[in-house]
Amino acid sequence: MRASARYVYDQSWLKDGEMAEFSCVEPEPSALAKARIMKATNDLIADLHGVMSVIESVHREIFVAQ
Repeated sequence: MRASARYVYDQSWLKDGEMAEFSCVEPEPSALAKARIMKATNDLIADLHGVMSVIESVHREIFVAQ
């Protein structure tokens, strides 16, 4: 945990596409491919978040215009 940051938990996994791993679990042989898939998934979620933000702002503008 990070006490002096905007977010309490470190979110570098979102930027790097690397999920937290447990030491008791053996890494998969295709770790590089898995990292690329996770990065693509995180990028897709970030894009979805941006689209939802735009939709919400348009909804507010329509509400105000009424």
